[in-house]
Amino acid sequence: MRIMIAGGGTGGHVYPGITLAQTLKELDPSHDILFVGTARGLEADVVPRTGFPLHTLTLSGIPRRLSWKMLLALFRAGRGMLETFKLLKTFNPDVVVGTGGYVCGPVVLSAALLGYPTLIHEQNAFPGMTNRILGRFVKRVCLGYEAAGRFFPKAKVKTVGNPIRREIGLVPRQEAAKRLQVSPARPTMLVFGASQGARSINQALLDSLSRLLRHRELQVIWVTGAADHGRIMEEWQKVAVDNREAVRIWPYLHNMPDAFAVADWVISRAGAISLAEITRQGLPAILVPYPYATGDHQTWNAKVLADAGAAWVVPDSQFNGDILTEQVDKLMASPELRAAMAAASRGLSRPEAATDLAAEVLALGTSHKSRK
Repeated sequence: MRIMIAGGGTGGHVYPGITLAQTLKELDPSHDILFVGTARGLEADVVPRTGFPLHTLTLSGIPRRLSWKMLLALFRAGRGMLETFKLLKTFNPDVVVGTGGYVCGPVVLSAALLGYPTLIHEQNAFPGMTNRILGRFVKRVCLGYEAAGRFFPKAKVKTVGNPIRREIGLVPRQEAAKRLQVSPARPTMLVFGASQGARSINQALLDSLSRLLRHRELQVIWVTGAADHGRIMEEWQKVAVDNREAVRIWPYLHNMPDAFAVADWVISRAGAISLAEITRQGLPAILVPYPYATGDHQTWNAKVLADAGAAWVVPDSQFNGDILTEQVDKLMASPELRAAMAAASRGLSRPEAATDLAAEVLALGTSHKSRK
């Protein structure tokens, strides 16, 4: 079967597509899979590492306010659709899958208009406008959260969960600690802001580290994001602590499954795929939803974990070093609390999400092939 997967920009759109592709290949190595993205998104780096081919289009996100940038983006979107028409005719897919990002709209819409079977996977509890529009045209809508179903035609919807990197939850802690050069025995806090980083989380941690490291046994794995890494490293050198070796800092980690395997709890944004990975590992979480996410969807995502008792949620505008210190002190003081939150987190996991999504893709493609 020939399968086109369109999505990119951030890890939340790229990694579900990669996991889907890997699952499809495991089911049948003869499947021919082509990724479509842009040269500027994370997919340009990550997809080639997996061995899958990537076709890039010249697209950009469409600003919400009228300006010359909007006109340029609309022009690029139109050109992108023309490029997509040509690509679809050349590759002739049996099914086209959209996993999100601004590349998804033109590709999936073009495919639907040309009569190709189309499916979108909406990762968030509150879907973005692009997917809400695409939901009217595609044949199938697969969801990461059941709560998103009310935004789509009921007959098209199937909740499958969010596909995540295969290694999450399966990496032995001892092996991961060795690769990351940290101790497997110490309580470990993982701090990250997804693929693009998070300045407010970084600043709160920077402001609180001298207090947090009074817990002599605490260990911190800190993924700053590339954009903020230089500033953090400069400021970190000014922090007065004598156990500096307890903090390991990276701009970006390709081996995040190792970081999850070593962690005892996490501090992060609330992107859908990050939360799926957190719950697959079964980790307590302190979540700081990105305040400018479309439709505030990260707050909706975080609410699912908070309502289950798996996470504490702090608005970005209120998150600071004092609050972070207070919450980490509570976690450090109570292994029983950590265990209860971890159990609640594991209870939200959907480990079969990739297999269930692959089944929906194959069913749609098979139906199309039978009608050819």
